[in-house]
Amino acid sequence: MSTRSGQVVFSEEMVLLAFKAVQILVLATFGLLISGHRVGPGMRPVMPSAWIIVMKLCYPVPLLTYGYVLWTMDSLSVFDAAALALTAVGTMLVARARIDLGDSHTWAGYSLPGTRLVTSGIYAWMRHPLYVGIVVAIAGSLLTIVPHGAPVLTGVEIFFVSAVLLFLVVAGYREHLTLARELGEEYGCYCNCVHSCLPLRRFEGE
Repeated sequence: MSTRSGQVVFSEEMVLLAFKAVQILVLATFGLLISGHRVGPGMRPVMPSAWIIVMKLCYPVPLLTYGYVLWTMDSLSVFDAAALALTAVGTMLVARARIDLGDSHTWAGYSLPGTRLVTSGIYAWMRHPLYVGIVVAIAGSLLTIVPHGAPVLTGVEIFFVSAVLLFLVVAGYREHLTLARELGEEYGCYCNCVHSCLPLRRFEGE
């Protein structure tokens, strides 16, 4: 850091270090938020249990790969500011979704006994904010990994990210079918008002 005409000027090394510190903090927060494997008595899988087990084993790989690339990168690209913005927004969406779900939160692929429809908070604007947050954060991570990661790391990241996205699509669809079957008209009305992924219209209830 230096001063020029009374202004503070930060070196490229300091900017890089600050980026790494903030992005690693965001990554750690995101990892903690999606790692709560809360599966209690009576919770039912809405998809094959083998798929859920495989996903629990696989999803840490993209997180670890991203963390390694962040730790070892030695420069910033034009995409890194967008990467930080997307990972931060994605993490905030996941955090808000978990807060609004409260005791209704389960790990992806499970449903609670006595299904209850949550329509407040972020769920008044979209039906799958938690999954949307994960996808947004993943998109941000790729903006850093592709320019900075070795080809083999990029390939590993893309493979496991693709598996995660496939799992989320299937889990979201199975959850949709479960809610439609168990809640009927109440859920149908909610679906007619609220988009699955985009905050186009706020749900006002009955």
